[in-house]
Amino acid sequence: NRISLIHAHYVFPTGALALMAKLLFKIPFVVTAHGGDLDQMAKKHPSIQKLTRKILNEASAVIVVGAGLKNDVMKNYGVIEQKIHVLSMGVNTKVFKNSDKTGALISLNLPMESKKILYVGNVIRNKGIVELVEAFETLQHEYSLYLVGSTKDEGFVDEVKQMIKERDILNIFFIPPQKQADLFLWMNACDVLVLPSYHEGFGLVALEGLACGIP
Repeated sequence: NRISLIHAHYVFPTGALALMAKLLFKIPFVVTAHGGDLDQMAKKHPSIQKLTRKILNEASAVIVVGAGLKNDVMKNYGVIEQKIHVLSMGVNTKVFKNSDKTGALISLNLPMESKKILYVGNVIRNKGIVELVEAFETLQHEYSLYLVGSTKDEGFVDEVKQMIKERDILNIFFIPPQKQADLFLWMNACDVLVLPSYHEGFGLVALEGLACGIP
């Protein structure tokens, strides 16, 4: 009933609701840009890009999760530097920590003998999935590749699976999104973590991997 400030995570669409509250009820807002909201969402349509610019400039403060995003907000959306704050995301080290590899393998019912490469993130083109699969082709007889994350972009996922089939690449497994407690197990069970993205707001999964001790 007495809201003094709104903090919107993601510039669009949640930032649009915060902007509406400001215009209708004079409630100020702060917005956090996480990366995909600027790199992908804003580029889907000129109207979304225009609204994104208005949201960023109407905000009392703009939080970004990395220095690259700060430059993006200044250069592409005309936000003054004094209003932008770089605040990187954190990792819960009570969840993500180094643990017994054998126990993790048993918990996930994974084979003990094979070497394992882990990718965690949405299975989308901008994450470098095509290049990852192409690179993995040379390692397929020594390693297994586990792609852990959302496959909602069905058209792209089908394209990747077709490429895997045509090239007869072995040992690639698609795993649905996992809770943090289970991601901790995956990071302790696998031998190396890869993050081949073309664009990342911050790349939190890399820090989670570091906390677990996975190269």
